Amino acid sequence: MGSSAAGRRFKRLLVLGMDGLDPKLLQEFMDSGDLPNFSGLAERGCFARMATSNPSESPVAWASIATGADAGQHGIFDFIVRRPGTYLPDLSLMRPNPKNVTGAREKMYLPTRTAEGFWSFTSRAGIPTSVIRWPGTFPPEEVRGHMLCGLGTPDLAGRMGKYSFYATAPDPNDEAKEKVTSVAWQGDRIETELLGPPIKGGSASAPMEIVRRGDGVRVRIGKGSEIDLAPRQWSAWIRVTFKLGFLRKQMGIVKLYLDAVAPGLRLFATPVQVDPGAPAFPITYPDEYGAEMCKRQGPFYTQGQPEDTHAVTDGRVDIDAFLAQCGEIAAERERMFDHELAAFRDGVLAFVFDHSDRIQHLFWGTRDGEHPGHDAAFASKYGHVLLDMYREMDRLLGKATSALGDDDGLMVMSDHGFGSFRRSVQLNTWLVQNGYMALKAGKEESAALFRDVDWSGTRAFALGFGSVYINVKGREQSGIVERPGEYDALLTELSEKLPQMPDPTTGGRPVKAVYRTSEVYRGPQTERAPDLIVGFAEGYRASWQMAIGGAPAGEILADNTKQWCGDHLVDPSVVPAIFLASFRGNRSEVRVEDVAPTVLAGMGLDVPEHMTGRALI
Repeated sequence: MGSSAAGRRFKRLLVLGMDGLDPKLLQEFMDSGDLPNFSGLAERGCFARMATSNPSESPVAWASIATGADAGQHGIFDFIVRRPGTYLPDLSLMRPNPKNVTGAREKMYLPTRTAEGFWSFTSRAGIPTSVIRWPGTFPPEEVRGHMLCGLGTPDLAGRMGKYSFYATAPDPNDEAKEKVTSVAWQGDRIETELLGPPIKGGSASAPMEIVRRGDGVRVRIGKGSEIDLAPRQWSAWIRVTFKLGFLRKQMGIVKLYLDAVAPGLRLFATPVQVDPGAPAFPITYPDEYGAEMCKRQGPFYTQGQPEDTHAVTDGRVDIDAFLAQCGEIAAERERMFDHELAAFRDGVLAFVFDHSDRIQHLFWGTRDGEHPGHDAAFASKYGHVLLDMYREMDRLLGKATSALGDDDGLMVMSDHGFGSFRRSVQLNTWLVQNGYMALKAGKEESAALFRDVDWSGTRAFALGFGSVYINVKGREQSGIVERPGEYDALLTELSEKLPQMPDPTTGGRPVKAVYRTSEVYRGPQTERAPDLIVGFAEGYRASWQMAIGGAPAGEILADNTKQWCGDHLVDPSVVPAIFLASFRGNRSEVRVEDVAPTVLAGMGLDVPEHMTGRALI
């Protein structure tokens, strides 16, 4: 790849990601004078609504921003995809290595993206490049600087994050009771355990002792120090050692939150995180960078999505505890940002803040009086939260602009915008009721993982948050649809029928558009893509059950009354992202694929042919 110092537009280029920032809200808050740094950057440079990826999902969009190409090149199609050769769901952001039979820590996980990020090209050209918390970078990649992985980094148990909850009086009707450990007081003492990494036959664990002390508790995990907790208080980080077998152990870190001691104990534990001071597997490049950061600022959240929205929607912690957690995460991230800015002398720095996305998921309803779950009292009390978060992002942008000079460049972007999630859509139920999916004899619905589906009579199935697959003969495990004739006819039929799906309650149409991926994507990974992408209309979204292969009986559409009230899993045209830059762009339309080519052009590098985006300078 060609490069020359003379061809470099910038000495330093800061690529600043702010997950989920919405152009409608950004414009509104700029117009009201609440975001002076965003307004100033828009006046000096450019501000555009950036077309997001299809589908408009964070893993897909951030991969497209990084690689300058669509999913046909980078291979990330949805949060959840089908496992090749089966009908089982797989996570797109994490790929355990089945051939790592010796358990080597540096070989535990495999890359998920099939196209290189812009940081690979700048690094090979000798340009200093650091990447901090960019989604989809796990496992870490070699750069000419350092990398800390973001969204996709698992917890110590190798999951996307599974909390623990200890209760003396658990609710027998709890919808997520598998996450609850029932405990009982023996006098003023409880003896239980904290589960950690997997071992043969189960999970490693550390003994956990809880002692009642007035309205609080004293907790000891393993041989660690005792820690006192008052009600409604987050603990500091607790280091835990898990024994894996003879002379083998792993370190992890955990935070506790005591909701109450009386009338019953309610104690929440975050997913056990990889200890950055002694990582069980690499989460940074170079490997020792995490320990250096840990020494500099103390332990920090390493899980890819640490803001525990499920803890709120499952009723484990309340919204104030969630906001406090987001505040701690934001403070950790800002300390990293401050350090990186102070050390930034040359080249490229890519840094992502993403608690902005999680806050909007849970507080978007404060702005939507027509949302089925809208609560006027809640909206009155917490209506300031979204503006506060946008002001926080503006303050961070102010730090960035103050640190850069005339020879430097700045690009600020989100991966998508946001909208209200009012109604859920059971696509698999629609497929059953319209004769495209068959259930086993005697079954009126299918549980998750397609457990009750009769594949011999199924022509199409939905998985993830908008992906539809045809049950193709010779491609799927029990495929019945012949290619090309029957296959093409079925694609046409579904593409015509799905947008006609009615919503009897609202009179609306839940599906805005249906896309053939063979027409949307370009590149060698397209053959792994779903056959259709369903773009939902504003206010609608795929149901949680559909995402993991469920087909509940009954109504196809239902009101969403949960705290998770905002979303972006709709047609890409409904939720464009934001793009701001310190320079004037040379195009009226901006796409997520344009970012990587612009980084390379700004550093005086040629844009590879596989990148479908174009440089904006």
